[in-house]
Amino acid sequence: MKRRVFVIGIDGGSWKLMAPLLDRGELPNIGRLRGQGASGVLESTLIPLSPCAWTSFATGVAPPKHGIFDFSYRKKGSYESMPVSTRDRRAEPIWNTLSRAGKKVGIINVPLTYPVDRVNGYQISGFPTLEELGDFTFPRSLLAELKRELGSDFRLQPIVAAHEEEAFLGEVRTITDNTYRATAYLMKKFPWDLLMTVFVGPDALGHTFFRYLDPKHPGYRGNAPKEYKEAIGDIYKRIDAHIGELLKSVDERTVVLMMSDHGFGPSYYGVTINNWLLQKGYLTLKEAPSTRLRRSLFKRGVNYSNLFKALKALNLTSTASKAAYSKRSRLKELADSVFLTAKDIDWARTKAFSWGNGGQMFINLHGREPEGIVEPGRQYDGLVVRLVRQLKELKDPATGKRIFDGVYGKGEVYPGTKDLDLCPDIFFFDRTMRYSVNRFFEFGSKELISPHPIWSGTHTHDGIFLAHCPGDVKAGLRVEGAGICDMAPTIMHILGLPVPEGMDGHVLSQIFEKVSREPGREVARARTEGRAINECVSRMRRAKRL
Repeated sequence: MKRRVFVIGIDGGSWKLMAPLLDRGELPNIGRLRGQGASGVLESTLIPLSPCAWTSFATGVAPPKHGIFDFSYRKKGSYESMPVSTRDRRAEPIWNTLSRAGKKVGIINVPLTYPVDRVNGYQISGFPTLEELGDFTFPRSLLAELKRELGSDFRLQPIVAAHEEEAFLGEVRTITDNTYRATAYLMKKFPWDLLMTVFVGPDALGHTFFRYLDPKHPGYRGNAPKEYKEAIGDIYKRIDAHIGELLKSVDERTVVLMMSDHGFGPSYYGVTINNWLLQKGYLTLKEAPSTRLRRSLFKRGVNYSNLFKALKALNLTSTASKAAYSKRSRLKELADSVFLTAKDIDWARTKAFSWGNGGQMFINLHGREPEGIVEPGRQYDGLVVRLVRQLKELKDPATGKRIFDGVYGKGEVYPGTKDLDLCPDIFFFDRTMRYSVNRFFEFGSKELISPHPIWSGTHTHDGIFLAHCPGDVKAGLRVEGAGICDMAPTIMHILGLPVPEGMDGHVLSQIFEKVSREPGREVARARTEGRAINECVSRMRRAKRL
């Protein structure tokens, strides 16, 4: 029988957070799919950030091949950061591959899909999207149709700052309902072979409301409104109800896949790693009087971390958020003139720096960076080895415990991969993610470790995977060893198409009652250069058991 695939994405979906709800029967639809299908953990990318994880889902390749490592990238020949988009994607997403093969696709709200692709079907881009431009659907006329059918205020992006908690909670409910309404309307109106929709609520609320869920969290408030304490659980229940309605339009020839780009957990502390690099002499600041003044103010607490606290206390976070994203803002110009930032780094005397939303480490490499001073080859390799060793030994001054238990040079993670210029030179993280590398504005706090200034929850490596199709997918199977790069080849296989040779992932053949061997449905195997990340993840798993 000709199969279709319905992918339900839950951004930041976590079995750990869903477990108590499933045990109490409060997620009946997800519980039924799980009981009748195959499920397990879906390992995210090494740094579990949404842009690189969702792009690995879509392309079936690891970040060095698709070129997306963060929400931004460093402009070539500059230390300036630029936002990423689909124009920076170096590998083809499966909806384009399927479109060329004559398959009908519908792609709704998948993060990092703006600008949209010209597919054989339709697409609505996900976060981050400039919705005000009105060009986030394909075909473009689809937006007018959705506004006519679903309401003139239809949108899938929040318009309220996350720190305005009450309003933001209502906003996330609205975009969750809008995602369902758009999906329900489109799946009935247009034919499809692959339909995908993504609910982003668990990620959006997890960052802000996790402190109300975890009594051990440094920011926990026992007297918080009940609505705040139950916000994350309630959004899962809302999504479950929507899934139940959507499944009424799914027939027996449809394979339902549920997945997330990463998991979610508490973030207790922010680690400002540039402070450590500065202390160790790997990073140097300019001697200019203006930089000396800003550094003096920085040491006295004039920094972004304290600014966020003050703005929140004064209920000005919305104004600050608008200023931060505005190209011409007096508030932003004033902040940049007062606070210590990357513009104060003396690049001619700096060997390494932490950069990006993931806060990973880059070497100031000669020939790659505009003012690079570390020579490729022996000098670079020796510096990486030394930094990896020292990061492994780095301890929390308050507890004496090591901070990072996952520290790798990029050559260890991606050996043999040719184009790694955009890749961090050193990956480092705490497997529990209690310590989050605090990148914000490079010098967010004067302390090495401090309460995270923005988030109370963050991404973890363990996302969710679920497959359901009676007769085709094994019931009750616990899936092990699945990675996010495996989703694209598995979808291709279900739809009867050969898996592109360049994909790093492989077909999750263990979930099927039988694996078809007829022409066009071959089972792919990961190429040698794509296996390193899986070996790295395996080491992490073993470390978790110790």
